[in-house]
Amino acid sequence: MVEKIGMICLLVLASGMTGYVQFHYWKERKQAQERSKQLEELLEQNKIRYEKMAVENQKYHELRHDRRKYEWLLQTMQNKGRLTRAQLVEYIFCQAEQEAAEKGIAFEVEGRLTHEIRMEELELVRLFMNLIDNAMEASNQVSHGKIRIKITEEPELQRLTLRLQNTKREDQHLDENITKDGYVSTKKDAASHGYGTQIIQRIVDENGGTIRYEDAGDTMQITCELCLEDTKLSND
Repeated sequence: MVEKIGMICLLVLASGMTGYVQFHYWKERKQAQERSKQLEELLEQNKIRYEKMAVENQKYHELRHDRRKYEWLLQTMQNKGRLTRAQLVEYIFCQAEQEAAEKGIAFEVEGRLTHEIRMEELELVRLFMNLIDNAMEASNQVSHGKIRIKITEEPELQRLTLRLQNTKREDQHLDENITKDGYVSTKKDAASHGYGTQIIQRIVDENGGTIRYEDAGDTMQITCELCLEDTKLSND
């Protein structure tokens, strides 16, 4: 009898211990789940905060990189008044031709705009100037540097095709990891130079265009397609 009572007591005690262990196990598990959830929320908040900081940092560097473009546009509008986007492109080409001549680089433009480009003036200036700046930098590092630009309009498709070909060093190549579809920079400030190519890509994407780079060793060809407006320029 005593042995039975002892066995019953042991079973009750074991059952109680099991229940106690299970209770604390589920309690600890619930607390761990809550801590994990809080950690995930904190990580998500930090991720959002970091992404916002990264965007602001990108904007800051883009503004800093393109300060000369803003100043040029303001100065041009002060001197020339309100211009069409096609006229702005012509002025950019004229300025680039003068700069190329000073550096001993042959600069040639084939074709001209007879329709407006569907893009804000500032974005247009940034796009064309960054394209030419990159080409000028690459061509300036070889003897007999050359930059050739060809403009082709397809009004019926509301499409403008810009082909820019420039000479370059053969060891200067494309590297997506460094500049996102751009050159490996030879500038001392390579990170800053990468912003120019990123700006080009962003502007093209945001304005419904496409851009393609073709590395042929000692030359680089960029094909950029942009949207045209319907209206033909009156001064054609």
